[in-house]
Amino acid sequence: MKKSKIFLLLLLQFICLNSFSASSDSLLFIEKTKVFLYQEIGFVLIGDFYTKWETEEKPYVYVYVSLSDKVERPKKFRDPYFAYGTDDSSAILKESELKLKGYSTFLYKTYANSWALLNNTFLTYSRDAKAFILFHEIMHNYFEQKRIKIPYEFIEPTCDLIGNYGTLKYAQSTQNVDFISAEDQIRNNERIYECFNLTISEINKNPLKTLALNSTCNDTISTILTKSNSFQKFRFGYKVNNAYLIKNGYYCKNYFLLRAVYLKQKSIKSFLEIIEKMPKKSSACLEYLEKFV
Repeated sequence: MKKSKIFLLLLLQFICLNSFSASSDSLLFIEKTKVFLYQEIGFVLIGDFYTKWETEEKPYVYVYVSLSDKVERPKKFRDPYFAYGTDDSSAILKESELKLKGYSTFLYKTYANSWALLNNTFLTYSRDAKAFILFHEIMHNYFEQKRIKIPYEFIEPTCDLIGNYGTLKYAQSTQNVDFISAEDQIRNNERIYECFNLTISEINKNPLKTLALNSTCNDTISTILTKSNSFQKFRFGYKVNNAYLIKNGYYCKNYFLLRAVYLKQKSIKSFLEIIEKMPKKSSACLEYLEKFV
């Protein structure tokens, strides 16, 4: 056999072995992360959770819609988004239709959601990013399995909060996640949340400045992302417009109040016990949470 063919076979074998090793390491990390959260809150996931593979290596696609002069869901739509699974073409058609009607639109793609199926993109993320995703998605399952009915605008920031500070506590308690990386991830995420909150507020007060405010926000996010991990770049690396802000507004609107409540507690479990008893109506939630700050 020619030397070039032997070299090629050895190279392919090396790649396969390393790919298998990387996948095995990630799968073990996922299980260790689930065990850690179980020890923290005593929650057992029902069903498959990052144990089965995607049939296709395609992102899930969502189309978000907002008014063009305010960061606000158009009243004629029940939700601020349309979900298309992995059907990218349908999402593009829907986005074009909404744009023609004068709405601000945002086509969002993600490889992670509460269905929690494995894919190669997820496995390429750093451990701090993987842990964030795992904690975030476990929390969605937590709310669903325990049938906790609280307003959606408090569910998403709670999931992000546990994603951030669950990862930090994981890094403090084990060597499975680098502590400095976990701190950097929180810092970058929270700077981005602050930017979103400020921009949304300013646009809704000054609709005529929408384009300029979106541009300023875009520049700020781009600067923060230069020192972010690959998952943060993938998650937030889009051009800012009102529909993009309406999507991300769910993560950050009530985040800092929830963070203040969390930091007063001694554990994730005690924090979640407060969240579980939250009123069902949004108008009563803020007053309820402020009692714990």
